[in-house]
Amino acid sequence: VSQLRKELQNGADRDGDVLVTRANGYVLQLGPDDVDVQRFERLVSAGERALAAGEPDRAAQRLRQGLAMWRGPPLADFTYERFAQQEIARLDELRLVAIEQRVDADLALGRHAQVVGELEGLVREHPLRERIRGQLMVGLYRCGRQAEALETYRDGRRHMSVELGLEPGPELRELEAGILPQSRA
Repeated sequence: VSQLRKELQNGADRDGDVLVTRANGYVLQLGPDDVDVQRFERLVSAGERALAAGEPDRAAQRLRQGLAMWRGPPLADFTYERFAQQEIARLDELRLVAIEQRVDADLALGRHAQVVGELEGLVREHPLRERIRGQLMVGLYRCGRQAEALETYRDGRRHMSVELGLEPGPELRELEAGILPQSRA
């Protein structure tokens, strides 16, 4: 325990003990910046607030900071452990939401050409995620690639129909309807 305490103290940026002795064991005292998941969640929240406030540059910055913390899959050492499955799924979803929000910020800043390649990969990885597909359609359209934007919609529609027997949601259908007349001009 003394070795562990010494090691923890070396990595700590604050005064006081990190590992404290209690009557029946030890307590690891962590601050708000000592757990990377908590820092990530705070940065994502800050990015969400900035995006909602109409500050896409600040939103993109905060979301990039949070996403830069990722170093592979969450809880990788516990991938096959039952107790970790729910938290792994939650963190994977939170990461995807952060990516979607950062892409929204980038699109608001006119960075459509920069995000198209990333979005193409995300659509391949998550073919049923309509928000990402819609973002790709917007990016392609803004790059002057209307035909590809419409094909992205059609591919998604086919995939959803075959996999789930469903049609795309109203937002994706409205996006397609908005692009369609422009492709005929």
